[in-house]
Amino acid sequence: HTLDSNAPTVTQEFTKYNGTDTTTPYPNTDIRLVFSETVRDVNTNVGLDEYYNRVTAATTDSAKQAARNELGTILRNSIKLYVDDGSGREELVQDAIDLPAGQDKKTGNWTIDYRYAEVKVEDGKTVVTFRTTDDPNISALNLQSGAKYHFEIEPNTIADTSDGKNIMGRTPLDDFETIFAIVNLSNPNEDV
Repeated sequence: HTLDSNAPTVTQEFTKYNGTDTTTPYPNTDIRLVFSETVRDVNTNVGLDEYYNRVTAATTDSAKQAARNELGTILRNSIKLYVDDGSGREELVQDAIDLPAGQDKKTGNWTIDYRYAEVKVEDGKTVVTFRTTDDPNISALNLQSGAKYHFEIEPNTIADTSDGKNIMGRTPLDDFETIFAIVNLSNPNEDV
């Protein structure tokens, strides 16, 4: 039995990208943050996947919403998404939970909704997935085309599940830029 003394690491993956360039996603991509091992919240010592399991296990709408809010709070405190405002400055993206009164996810200007992330353990690694869905109400992402983003893990918020409780420091991930929407022009008179 060896003592694990290494903090987890994290990489990002995109599910929709142009050709073979896996680092330049379409705006409607899902984003997977893959941790090198199972991870937990530093303050509560609860595995990130357990928060998601509470969402899927909830049997009433109110219990599901409460579990989503708890998941969202934990992820929002530890995983930040920044956007380049065009002048080289980066700012936090708009979280759907902060939409002003009278706006919803169909009409409001938002980029991420941590409450709708999925967290699972795959091959001993915690994977946090932010999905883009056709229904904005259940989507976790609303990326713009041609925008430059990057994720960052906040320091002292995520740890591994070992007895050593190795805690991650500030961990910026690589910038990524969504590609501009591509219009497929075809002759409307041609038989398809």
